[in-house]
Amino acid sequence: MRLLSFDYGQRHKKELDYARRCAMRLGVPHDDVDITAVGRLLSGSALTGGGPVPEGHYAEDTMRVTVVPNRNAIMLAIAFGVAAAEQADAVAAA
Repeated sequence: MRLLSFDYGQRHKKELDYARRCAMRLGVPHDDVDITAVGRLLSGSALTGGGPVPEGHYAEDTMRVTVVPNRNAIMLAIAFGVAAAEQADAVAAA
């Protein structure tokens, strides 16, 4: 098992810190994958830009500004590549 986390230039780094702590607690390798160059190309999100991050339920219209286009597909493509290189049996996302 290996944990990956992705830094795409998000303003809130809590999830990166939490991933490191989870890996330490589980005693498994962890890699921070720097995809900030890609994140800069996916502008327009409150998560990566300078605008305020709204609060509320994710389904609300106000939360649309938090979408980073195709972020999950990009991260999964990298995870699948790492899994193939390590001959892993599966990839899981959380």
